[in-house]
Amino acid sequence: DNPRDTNQLLDMHGLAERAYAEAAGRDGAGTEVRFTLDALPRALGDPDLVQRVFVNLIGNALKYSRERTIREIHVRGTEQAVECTYSVQDNGCGFEPSQASEIFEPFRRLHGTQIEGSGLGLAIVAKSVQRLRGRVWAESDGESGATFYFTLPRQKENERG
Repeated sequence: DNPRDTNQLLDMHGLAERAYAEAAGRDGAGTEVRFTLDALPRALGDPDLVQRVFVNLIGNALKYSRERTIREIHVRGTEQAVECTYSVQDNGCGFEPSQASEIFEPFRRLHGTQIEGSGLGLAIVAKSVQRLRGRVWAESDGESGATFYFTLPRQKENERG
């Protein structure tokens, strides 16, 4: 396993755009999607890993909002002192708030078998973000959608080229 360069300065907006195109291309559901992508701050990371994180989170947002007449997905990002925080929000079925801590465990399926999947997508997201020296968490009220967050290190002022 060769070590990956996790210190590249990433175009997060471009990665999120390409991830949406990939996830939407696989989705196949016929309902309308309103995809909103805010300006995203750059962060340090491995582009392939971050792309996978976005594909998994956006793919889940598409999957869990299929029952909505219009599916809404919103990707945001903010820059703090030492890290950047990114979120993928949907208007899908959400999950019980009490299950938020379990959602990133492998094979943990909060919706049983009524929604397809292996139960590995969010575990892969958590592992990838951890490798990138970030954190991951999720919030939901259990009925009006969910928001998934992850952080990545930001470039320090003295490292700017």
